Amino acid sequence: MKKFKFSLAFTVLIGLTLSGNASAYQIGASYVWGPGVPGYEASATLHNGTIDTSTLAIGDFMGRNAATPNAASFGDSGVSVGWDDNWIGGVGDANTNGDALDGLWTQIFADGGWWDLGAAYDSVAVFSAQDHGPYLGEGLEYHIFGTNTLWDNGSLSTEALLTDVYLDGWRTHNTAEDSNANGWLSDDISGVFQLDNSYRYIKLVAWGASPYDEPEIDAVAGVIKVPEPGSLALLGVGLVGLGFMRRRMKNS
Repeated sequence: MKKFKFSLAFTVLIGLTLSGNASAYQIGASYVWGPGVPGYEASATLHNGTIDTSTLAIGDFMGRNAATPNAASFGDSGVSVGWDDNWIGGVGDANTNGDALDGLWTQIFADGGWWDLGAAYDSVAVFSAQDHGPYLGEGLEYHIFGTNTLWDNGSLSTEALLTDVYLDGWRTHNTAEDSNANGWLSDDISGVFQLDNSYRYIKLVAWGASPYDEPEIDAVAGVIKVPEPGSLALLGVGLVGLGFMRRRMKNS
């Protein structure tokens, strides 16, 4: 009887899980979720906690078009206002605001703004800065499109669909920062969107008419998805079986 000895090693890329980390959303804060809210999808999931930012690929804000690398307007809804839903204009930089989760936003209008994710993703997370209501619309007042050719409006994908909303955004809600006591902070409300394919470049366009016509964007990021546990188990069984069959063939 022949003895078979083999080992199996494989690496799994662990990415962002679409489930909340914390659950500090201020219960009782007033908001509307339904038809008429920008991006509304009946199938989208609302999470009370924060999105897991540990493996997000934060994009680089490229500008409004090839000839205009700077935003039309920029400012801060973070440290400058104590993270309450307020804003101060002209803080930061017209080109680098919108590149990090720091409260420094770039304001986008009907002509849109572009982000480079550095690699192709089929899911993106958008982090906006809220400076007023109505909520949740104020945090989702934009359209998302993808392409693999920067500045090429002709190659844009169909509009991405909203799949998840994180009511705590990316930073755990702290009621002590809620100076106006309305239950909302500037960094609450983050949306995750599914594209029809994988794209490196994202174009974000303001949703439409007032009050949903001028989103302040803190960051746009590619989402690395975690393989389902069942899929990993099947992959492991398949690889073990393949190794066993190859060894049997070699020794037959």
